[in-house]
Amino acid sequence: MCLKVFLKKPLREFIPCGAHAPQIWLFFPYLSKAGRASERPVMWHIILDYYKKKWGGGVAEMRKTGLVLISLFLLLNTAIAQEMNIEVVFNFPLESAHTDNHQQVSVPIDSNAFTAITKAGQQAGIELEIKFFGNSAFIECAAEICTRQNGEDWMFWLFSVNNKPSQFGVSDYYPQEGDVLLLNYFEWRSLDAIEWLFDSQEQDGKIGANSFQHTFALMALSLSQDQNISGMQEEKNLAADYLLSLQQDDAGFGDDLRSSVAAMGLLSNGIELEEFKVNGHDTLETISSHQQPDGGFRSGANESDVDTTSWAVIAFSQAGRALPESNGNNPVGFLLSAQHNNGSFGYTTGDETESIDFTQEALIALAAAKEQKNEAIQKTLSWLSGKQGPDGCIVDGFRTALGAIAFRAWDENDSADKAVECLESDFDPMQNGDGSFGRESNPSNAMDTAIAAIALSGKIFPLSIGNGDENSPGSGKIGYHSIAKFTARVKNESGVSAQNVNIRLAGLPGEWIIAEESEMHFDEIQAGKTVEAEIFVRMLEPGEYTVSAVVSTDTAARDFESNDLNVSVEEALLGVDLFAGW
Repeated sequence: MCLKVFLKKPLREFIPCGAHAPQIWLFFPYLSKAGRASERPVMWHIILDYYKKKWGGGVAEMRKTGLVLISLFLLLNTAIAQEMNIEVVFNFPLESAHTDNHQQVSVPIDSNAFTAITKAGQQAGIELEIKFFGNSAFIECAAEICTRQNGEDWMFWLFSVNNKPSQFGVSDYYPQEGDVLLLNYFEWRSLDAIEWLFDSQEQDGKIGANSFQHTFALMALSLSQDQNISGMQEEKNLAADYLLSLQQDDAGFGDDLRSSVAAMGLLSNGIELEEFKVNGHDTLETISSHQQPDGGFRSGANESDVDTTSWAVIAFSQAGRALPESNGNNPVGFLLSAQHNNGSFGYTTGDETESIDFTQEALIALAAAKEQKNEAIQKTLSWLSGKQGPDGCIVDGFRTALGAIAFRAWDENDSADKAVECLESDFDPMQNGDGSFGRESNPSNAMDTAIAAIALSGKIFPLSIGNGDENSPGSGKIGYHSIAKFTARVKNESGVSAQNVNIRLAGLPGEWIIAEESEMHFDEIQAGKTVEAEIFVRMLEPGEYTVSAVVSTDTAARDFESNDLNVSVEEALLGVDLFAGW
């Protein structure tokens, strides 16, 4: 007997039969890759067993054998016909006319991702264009949004499986039941992180699982203009309004830790302390009233802790307020008292645990408080450097991003750049396929994504104050005789190196600039690279100023000017009452 097996789509004959052999014809549905591995041995066993035998036994045996084969066919056909459920997500750019699209599709269990994605595209009415590299298929365009080059960078449809970027093309990956296949239009890592925060915003403005995560998300949203995300002021206002809805009667937002970061989030978006006073008190006054005798602040313990004190210091610095004191002790003194001999920090002064993130927070706070880079600070920086791997990574996305900010706050730029390179790495990437970041215990969350976006943007805490005007990022008020830091980000968008690059501020008297503290010159900016100039200015006259950065280079015939910032230098207004008593 000879068994002929045909596959539909295309029709394919596996076994040639002799001219005199009785023939049984079986038709099977199409199998990609000629069936799953578990099915191929069954098929070949049937074929080879009967191919080797000579036919004999008459019609009765033929009928008996036919019944056996038909039973086997029905069992195999049932297995082949099984389908699996896959979710396919199309994550469109924030500023496109398309909203993100989720499709549930059922495909045969042996289908590749290409099959599921094309079926999802058909269901959603999304036109796909495919490009092949060798035998692998890649999505070139979706809804006419296509792969394109932007300078040295590429924007493309990134394929991920269960939110992890795939190392395979869509035609080479074979999904399992319940997989989520994601196509995210990748623009750049910091941009994708901020877009994820906007995408995650709920109708009431909330971003993240709790108010703490939301406040960090609000800080990161203040960078959207820097990332060329326009038209999102309504969403930012909604996020600020949600946070303000959580404010309590004492002007706080819960404990001092949450109140500190809440103030930072609002200040980062140009909302002044005066604007969210409650019953005549502002949030920092409320925090000051809770200061412990050792100069620190507490939230999760019965004594001052490094976590709360660090963020309180940063909040006071961002507001331009002097650090409060209690019994002659201030928060900086408390932080230094909590430092271990090796430079690390625990949660409290008596906690011997060597915490990476509390150490990073303490470093950022001490830099914000303008502490000198003395032996104690060098010891902490050395300890943190020892936690950084050769690839620049520090445990996970959260600690790597916070580490980049801590290093940058102390001008440890080589270590900061290494940490950013880790965040940007395509090999075992820390960034999820949808643009988010996280840690092992919470692999995708708003707080870690926000901190990563800030680190990738080259910023530090505290963020510069903005007034919420999209067309004038970073504008705001500053006190008379205060020191302002202006940051000018310069990207070489050409294909040649820029030589002898100089940055100056237009709109302010040159003698106000603190030249010895400022970085306004670069010998070279390589093609495609971005640098940041930091210019410190002592504001010596009250008034309204329009400030811009002007960049010149020997490699260009003209100067380049930035956007304008509107800065108001104001004198303090004091109310004085005089009393007499007899």
